[in-house]
Amino acid sequence: MGYGSNGRRDDEATYGYRSQAAYDLIITNQNNKAVQVVAAQASDLEDCLELLAMLGLDAHTVRPVVV
Repeated sequence: MGYGSNGRRDDEATYGYRSQAAYDLIITNQNNKAVQVVAAQASDLEDCLELLAMLGLDAHTVRPVVV
């Protein structure tokens, strides 16, 4: 185990990367589910887009989840 240029141990830097990747995966899944729920409950396209905008999302938010 060595130390990187930032003074942190190499395994700490790897852990930080892994936790960020896990966080990104969770957020992507959460956003995908939110878009699906809103689309299922909206009365029409305009309603759907307005509700998504309230959540800070749009129709292009849904992305495939890469593991």
